[in-house]
Amino acid sequence: MAHADGDREALQEIWCDLLGIEEVHAGDDFFVAGGASLTALTLVSRIWDRIGVQIDLEDVYENATFDALCRRVAAGRS
Repeated sequence: MAHADGDREALQEIWCDLLGIEEVHAGDDFFVAGGASLTALTLVSRIWDRIGVQIDLEDVYENATFDALCRRVAAGRS
């Protein structure tokens, strides 16, 4: 559980930084919130750098909501 909470918090900080927003909600969509393909590539890189989980660009498109991406990152730890 500690990893999940820490990963969620880190992912929230990454989203806010990349998208220039102050908070993220469970159903927020990365692309609707202002993300684009280049931003998504940066997201993938920051997830690896900060959380240590490798995901692909396709994962971001397939898991575009905040909660879905949190689940994908958690699955990457398994």
